[in-house]
Amino acid sequence: MRANFTWFHGNKLKYGRDPALSTARDDLQPVGPVGLLQGEVNFVIGSSLFITGRGSHFPTGFGFQPQGGMDKQVYQDDSGVWHGSYWEYLSDRPQQV
Repeated sequence: MRANFTWFHGNKLKYGRDPALSTARDDLQPVGPVGLLQGEVNFVIGSSLFITGRGSHFPTGFGFQPQGGMDKQVYQDDSGVWHGSYWEYLSDRPQQV
């Protein structure tokens, strides 16, 4: 018998994704710790019989959270530039095999 297990955890951080001056979403901070759980078991029963079991869980997804928080006032200055935070987005996309 042989078995293995893999666990991976990473975090996506990408700043400046929406730098447009016409929107108040320009201070969004990407969030989305990504993990991977994977396991495999191999059995050798005889000289001509080999059994393998595999499984994985990949809880992907991402989101955007305002760096200033959701409790800030939103306003547009005289140049048409938005300030403050008004938008938050979360997307959960789990996968199982």
